[in-house]
Amino acid sequence: MGVDAGDLDNNGWQDLFVANVDQEMFSLYRNNKNETFTYVAHAHGGCASDQALSGWGLKYFDYDNDGSIDLILANGHPDDMIGRYSRQVRYKEPLLLFHQGPDGKLKNVSAEGGTAFENAFAARGLAVGDYDNDGALDVLIATNGGAPVLLKNNAAKGNNWLGLRLEGATCTRDAIGARIL
Repeated sequence: MGVDAGDLDNNGWQDLFVANVDQEMFSLYRNNKNETFTYVAHAHGGCASDQALSGWGLKYFDYDNDGSIDLILANGHPDDMIGRYSRQVRYKEPLLLFHQGPDGKLKNVSAEGGTAFENAFAARGLAVGDYDNDGALDVLIATNGGAPVLLKNNAAKGNNWLGLRLEGATCTRDAIGARIL
């Protein structure tokens, strides 16, 4: 139900992650550089334990500024009555956070993600951005029938980042189309 592309293995080609509705595995695909992809979820770890979840919003992003792409997923079943006829599937579901280790595999680190990862949501999407301009990418989760959930990122503190303020001199004031060389 959700999809994102990112260069997971740093080879210059975009790999895909696809989240599905419950009873369908989340899928990670490596780009074969010839317009085809290979399913590699088990090779990258962590992604196979999701049969009962319904993923909506997901994003590859470097949450700890270590230079490796990580992954966050916002989940929630589409049927608010699912609890009446299923014992293992819930309407509100947990957020998932995967960290890419030095071996290139994604490891589920949701238990270390803070209190938001201990709760369940009827999530329907997410957006990533640095809302407080501290160099750490924060996450905003959209929920069905509830207030959005803002996750302030504290994991990137101490790692390097670069911020630029572009101002046009002979072009538009916001330096639209500027190039950094």
